[in-house]
Amino acid sequence: MRSVSIEIRGVVQGVGFRPFVYRLARALGLKGTVQNRGGRVLVRAEGSPAALDAFVARLRREPPEGAIVESIEAADAASSGATSFAIVDSPVEREPDAFISPDRRTCAACFREYADRTDRRFGYPLLSCASCGPRMTIVNEPPYDRARTTLARFQPCEACRGEYEAPTDRRFHVEGIVCATCGPSLLYVRGQSRCEGIEEPVRRAVNSFRMGEIGAIKGLGGYHLACDASNAEAVARLRRMKGRDEKPFALCVADLAQAEMLCFLNDAERVLLESPEAPIVLLSRRPDAHIDEAVAPGATTLGLMLGYTPLHAALVREVGGPLVLTSANVTEEPMATSAEQAAMVLGDAADFFLHHDRGISVRVDDAVAKVERGVPMMLRLGRGSVPASIPTRLAAEVPVLAVGGDYKSAFAYGLGARAIVSHHIGELERPACLDDFERAIAHYERLLLVRPGCIVHDLHPDFESTRYAIRRAAETGARLIAVGHHHAHLAATLADAEYEGRAIGVMFDGIGLGADGALWGGEFLVGDAASVRRFAHFRYVTMPGGDRASREGYRMAIAHLQDAALWDDARARALLERFARPATLETIARATSRGINAPNTSSVGRLFDAIACFAGVAGRSSYEGRAAIELEWAASHTHEGAAYPFEIDDRTDPATVDTRPLVAAVVRDALAGVDASVIARRFHDTIVAIIVDVAERARSATGLDVVALGGGVFVNSLLLAGCCDRLGARGFRVFWPRRVPPGDGGLCLGQLAVALASDA
Repeated sequence: MRSVSIEIRGVVQGVGFRPFVYRLARALGLKGTVQNRGGRVLVRAEGSPAALDAFVARLRREPPEGAIVESIEAADAASSGATSFAIVDSPVEREPDAFISPDRRTCAACFREYADRTDRRFGYPLLSCASCGPRMTIVNEPPYDRARTTLARFQPCEACRGEYEAPTDRRFHVEGIVCATCGPSLLYVRGQSRCEGIEEPVRRAVNSFRMGEIGAIKGLGGYHLACDASNAEAVARLRRMKGRDEKPFALCVADLAQAEMLCFLNDAERVLLESPEAPIVLLSRRPDAHIDEAVAPGATTLGLMLGYTPLHAALVREVGGPLVLTSANVTEEPMATSAEQAAMVLGDAADFFLHHDRGISVRVDDAVAKVERGVPMMLRLGRGSVPASIPTRLAAEVPVLAVGGDYKSAFAYGLGARAIVSHHIGELERPACLDDFERAIAHYERLLLVRPGCIVHDLHPDFESTRYAIRRAAETGARLIAVGHHHAHLAATLADAEYEGRAIGVMFDGIGLGADGALWGGEFLVGDAASVRRFAHFRYVTMPGGDRASREGYRMAIAHLQDAALWDDARARALLERFARPATLETIARATSRGINAPNTSSVGRLFDAIACFAGVAGRSSYEGRAAIELEWAASHTHEGAAYPFEIDDRTDPATVDTRPLVAAVVRDALAGVDASVIARRFHDTIVAIIVDVAERARSATGLDVVALGGGVFVNSLLLAGCCDRLGARGFRVFWPRRVPPGDGGLCLGQLAVALASDA
């Protein structure tokens, strides 16, 4: 006989790991115990050496669905004298380094129970099991035991208790076990009318949708506003109430068959839609998709998600078509998570409410993803994908908090040799989002049982995230590290790929403060997390009006006309008059020429805005990135085109990409009446050609053949595909972010990597 102590780390709580260990130990004839301890699972096992070896091997090889085993450490131990194998309670004392499983889409077995009239959970839309349901959004503190979740007030009924205690039941020791008898229930509210229960609230909600009404539906991480996607009046009213004139809405569909009626799907996209993470997936739109055009005006793509709970799936199926599903909030504000918040925030925006009384411990929006070159690429971390655990090359000696940036905000904690990346928060310039950011950090620190010994922030002194970092460091005595915006983007791509060497970084985004005080955004870097140098960048132009230029793209068109010595050409100026009055254009041009509120920028994102304006695609943006998105949509309509001319001046260090020939050629095409789709396609091909040219020069200078792409511009599928194809054909290895977003939502991972490298 031999006795061992086994410590298992990773995503091992909230995924049925203890019942799995129990059944495996019993099957192998072992005696001992298993328990949750902090973020680990601890096992004491006794048996024959052969049985113990098989036990450890199968723990590694056959973990339950949803578990991620990062490490297993086994050591000989004294005999405990156990006479059987048992699951024991977690200790009262809490330990650091806990990790909670993300929420998971309802599994196939639970969906079958929901639809089976002979099953006792038939029609109960809030069911879950060891493999699915809420986790992150119901935990108040670790470890994942029922008493520490928002289900604590729901005492299991006799039938649920029997399942919980039966080793052969699939809900054996499932902490979130509930049913219609003992679990949360639904509440439909429409004006003064109220209906509580299970089936009737769903029926009334379906009738309301069929009448063209807008509903506020409580999900896992918060409320959604929803309406029938085929009802033009309802969609238009939802846009007015959200203050969202043009940005596409996401859609919820019942199943893959319904998704196939709206979009073209490949195998990888089908897998992603049906995955336990169940993100919103961006897909290629069918021309005959039966939805109102106002759902996604002019879009060649649609964002679809499968109903990730039986409630959502039932609503869509009974309505008979997809539902618009968008965060229940005022535009860009945090979404509501409680009935009281929903009533206060939404006011008259919702005609009815469909509540449930399971509490939400932390607000988490839906994740957004797409498939690129056969693999998922995260565009926003959220429900189902957070907390995201990513191994790091170097281990943190003290807990490190990386606070990200102010736009598309997310933060990360470095604990040992892994990064824990948070969900998407939003724009921190909004007081409500900043408050949510601070609350979320406090929540993660409760879950992880840590306080930062080091805090990392962006170089920009006026970011709210920077101010928070400075204030927090003063309170805790934590060390402060400032990291350049684009260095963080490069480090994020390399950390995401788990690549340890140096690379040629192509970092294209809107703007980020550079080391010279200018607003960078078209950067070619050489280096890694430890150090970086600027190899080349796009030529500086002014950014008229500062941040206003990101919303009014015609301002960037003015700047590029001035830079290319084309402002005096009346025909060129007329291209901008589709979006602003001549007097307005003249006023901005005069102010810019005098240097009034016109900082220098190398931004490729802002170059996209200017080209979209010249091509007549967009001159104003009602949502972030609109001009670039619509330019990509336009380019996708044709394969016609060849790269526009450009020049690279390598007489200086760093080298400069001269965009003046490009701008002049685009203006000539626009004045000659060349179709916007051709201009857009030629522009995309030009950006790819510039990247390949500079990468070749960087390889010649450094010997590096690895290219890391990063920054929000690389959300663009055409650009990413073109870079991968052409760089790959030239013998480069190409990395781009997949597990974290390429834009500022992944910035925190890069900041963390830089901080860890600075201590190496």
